[in-house]
Amino acid sequence: MAAQSSPLCVQCWRGAKCLLQQRIVRVSHETTLKELFCEEVQPRLPEDITSLEWIVAATASSNGGAGTWKDVEVTETVGLVVEFGCRLLDFRLVDVAPAAKRPCPDRPSAFDVLLGAAAKRDHLPTPTGKTSKDVLFTDITGHLKACELGFSAAAVETEGSYVVRTLTSAVWYIHPNLQTIVDASSRKCVPAVPSRWLNLFSGKVYNDWQGKKEKRPQLDSPTIAAHGQALLALLDKPCISGQSWSALRKDIEGLVDTCRGYQKYLESKAGGQSQRQSQNHPVRQVAENMSMTHHNARSEAGMTSQERKLDSALRDRPTFDPLFYDEELLLGTILTKDQRYRLFKDLAVSVPIDVLRFDAGGGTSATVIIWRVSSDISESEHVGRIARLVKSLEPNLPEYHTRQMRKEFFSKYGQLAGMFLCQCQYYASIDADPLVLHTILRNL
Repeated sequence: MAAQSSPLCVQCWRGAKCLLQQRIVRVSHETTLKELFCEEVQPRLPEDITSLEWIVAATASSNGGAGTWKDVEVTETVGLVVEFGCRLLDFRLVDVAPAAKRPCPDRPSAFDVLLGAAAKRDHLPTPTGKTSKDVLFTDITGHLKACELGFSAAAVETEGSYVVRTLTSAVWYIHPNLQTIVDASSRKCVPAVPSRWLNLFSGKVYNDWQGKKEKRPQLDSPTIAAHGQALLALLDKPCISGQSWSALRKDIEGLVDTCRGYQKYLESKAGGQSQRQSQNHPVRQVAENMSMTHHNARSEAGMTSQERKLDSALRDRPTFDPLFYDEELLLGTILTKDQRYRLFKDLAVSVPIDVLRFDAGGGTSATVIIWRVSSDISESEHVGRIARLVKSLEPNLPEYHTRQMRKEFFSKYGQLAGMFLCQCQYYASIDADPLVLHTILRNL
């Protein structure tokens, strides 16, 4: 296949004297400018040019008048000149004494300088304010500088600023709950936070909700999903697509996976809560959420003061007579969770007992019921007595109503209670007083 060629106009000057008028030549794109000079220009010049050095100037103009001249190295090819739109080559001869000649140092061409300036990425955006968020912005740019990352001069205030501000917004939102996400990643199906972000912001406070006397910012599914999507969009930006950005891109992708994983966890948690609240019965049933332990009679030696008080309350009670455990009434004090756990872990009393625990939910402590058992009954009779006792205790155990149960209660008894109140207290409205209905519902 023949090499591609293009027509060019060449001329040669020595100072203000034109040695060669404009001449049209067709040259292969693979020919260097030095070869072009030796083949097309030098044979048509006087012989005294051998003691002269010469340079090349190229222009986009065809007549040399209106174009912009650019110096070109003689080692460049004609194809590169044509690619930049140059059609006129001007060879200029410079007088240099033979003794003063020095070898020309290697230096990049003008094209390399232009392309290098466009490709150089050592600029970083600067924040416009002095808020806590701007401090985080500065820390992120400082981290990029430490990693020898940056943006070109043309893109630093546009694409570069967008990249850093997107990272700043995501970290600003996540940072107050960073430890919550870390804990979730260790217990649930949430991808771990990349170590870069943990090490970079550990021990620092940016979104100081405590200093502002505000509540801790809560992570919600739509917002964390939006930040994850914004971070994902950064990976498509050409300004961070180089090889030097590969490590940071990987950690950004890891942070996106963390945001998506925690978003799915929040949605799953909300879905489970919604499903529980839509039931028309208490979520925690006694038969499914109770636990029972049996404790044999022990010697009074070695009993703690709390165990002695419980022993005195149980010793003279009839068998299978339930005693609702009330710390303040039975022990005269309120135990901590740790103290309560240790008390019932190995409870020592002088009579054999059964201990039933039922947690109705709602963030309250479990209900504990204790009763004496007889040591001379068979195991089957013991189990039957316990089943009948638990069944009789169910109406007295606390329960927490779901939203659906409250909705059905208000729908069923709202107008009836309102009519009653109208007759007794001359209320003009037929709707029930919400406080009355809530009181009734709470005591059901």
